[in-house]
Amino acid sequence: MTPAIQLLPGALSRCHWRSVVPMSLMASLAVPIGAMALINIDVEIMRVAIATLVLLSVFVMATGWRYKGEDKQGHVAMITGFSSGLISGATSLGGLPVIFYYLSGTYTSGVARASMIVFLVFSTVIALITFLFHDIVTAKIIGFTAWLLPLFIIATWAGGKMFGKVSEAMFRTATLTLLGGVGVLMMFGKT
Repeated sequence: MTPAIQLLPGALSRCHWRSVVPMSLMASLAVPIGAMALINIDVEIMRVAIATLVLLSVFVMATGWRYKGEDKQGHVAMITGFSSGLISGATSLGGLPVIFYYLSGTYTSGVARASMIVFLVFSTVIALITFLFHDIVTAKIIGFTAWLLPLFIIATWAGGKMFGKVSEAMFRTATLTLLGGVGVLMMFGKT
C-alpha cells in the first residue's frame, strides 16, 4: 500500500470517480467474504484457481478485446469491485479484475492508472482491517513486508517517473507481461 500512497495525490484528480466509487463500495462488502474463503479453503486449490484466473485474463486482454459498452449505471464497475473484493480477501491479488476493467475499457492509460491507484489504496485499507480482525496478519508477514518495502518504494518511484514517457501500447504490454509472469509463477510455484 505504501507505494500506491506515494502516487495517490496525483491520482486523485485524474481518476474516473464514476467507476471508482461503486467499485470501492462493492469491494468493501466482498473483502470479508474472500477472507473467509482464505481461512477455510485449501491453499493449493486457491493458488491454482487464482493463477488460472490471472492467466485467462491476460490471454483475453492480450487478444486486444475491449469492452465497447457504456457503464452508465455503474453495474460493470460494481461487479468488478465485488469480484476484486472477493479475490483481495482470499489472496490479496484483488487488483486483477480492476486492471482488467480499466485496460479492456476505453480509458486512457493516465485515467486507468489513476483509477487503479485510488481503488487499490481504498481496497487495501479495507483488506488490512479485515485481515487484522481475523488475525490473518502475522509477525512473519509483517517482517516480509518490511523487507520488501524499500524495493516497492523504489520501483514505484521509477515507474512513476517513466509513466508519462511510454506509449499506451508499451503501458499495456508491460502490464500484461507482468501479470502473465505473476500467473505463471503462481501456477507453477510452491506454496
